[in-house]
This record gives sequence, C-alpha cells and structure tokens, in this order.
Amino acid sequence: MALSSPKRSDASAARLGGADKSAHQYQRPGPPTPTHRVTQTVAGTPAPGHYGMEAIAVWHDATSQAEWLAPSDLASLRLLCDMIDRRDGLVAGHASSRDVVQLDTLILKTMAQLGLTPASRIQLGLATVEAETKLELFLAGGTHADTGTDD
Repeated sequence: MALSSPKRSDASAARLGGADKSAHQYQRPGPPTPTHRVTQTVAGTPAPGHYGMEAIAVWHDATSQAEWLAPSDLASLRLLCDMIDRRDGLVAGHASSRDVVQLDTLILKTMAQLGLTPASRIQLGLATVEAETKLELFLAGGTHADTGTDD
C-alpha cells in the first residue's frame, strides 16, 4: 500500500508558503553598499609601545586613514601588527622562507578582513575608482595622461 501526502487547502498552503511560489523567489543579496557608517572610529588610538617601526607604521596608517574601522576591530589590528613584528623577527633571524610565506599569507588575509587592501575595499564597497581629469592634472601641474606631455 502506497502512502500519499494529505491534500492541503489553498489557505493552509498559503500559510505554509506553498500556494504561490513566485511570490517567494529567493533574492540574491547584492554587494554591500557604503551607506553603513561607523559611529565610533579608531582614529587617534595610539599604538602599543612594544611594536617595531613597520608595525607602528601599519597601526598609524590604519587608525588615521581607515575610517571604517570600529573599536571592535582593534583586536584584529593588534593581531595584524603582532604578525608583522613576528615576520620582521623571522626575516632578521634568517628563518626558512616557508615560514615567512605562511606568515605573509596570514598577514594578507587579516589585512583583507580589515579592508586594508585595495581589492577588499572594493568588495566592501568602500572604494571607488576615479579617473583624473585633465583639469585636475593641469591644476596639479602634472602632465597629460593620454599624451605624456606638459600642456
């Protein structure tokens, strides 16, 4: 004896989302929009004193220029700077290139998660590509991009 599914009325099918399947089509989310604003930033947060010069430079650049970073991102930023210091120690100690490459991979992943690479900023909707106009170039005293001449 074969089992059959019970018949549903249109009203019960509608309550369960099965009456009109076209009304429940999945909408794929688009890329994030830059309308999300961080209300508290990490601007001006001093770097911990134990970092080397390169890690301090990354800390300063991130806290002064990455307006999207929030205080909750400071732990990841500290981790990034720790890895940069560790990398400097590995290179100075002539560690194996495999160890340095593995650490470089982690550094790049952490930078991308924080939006500190050009590609990650584009994915997050934080960066736009702008072409330099001839007027802007002229006012800056540069050369024309298309001809390479001063005009």
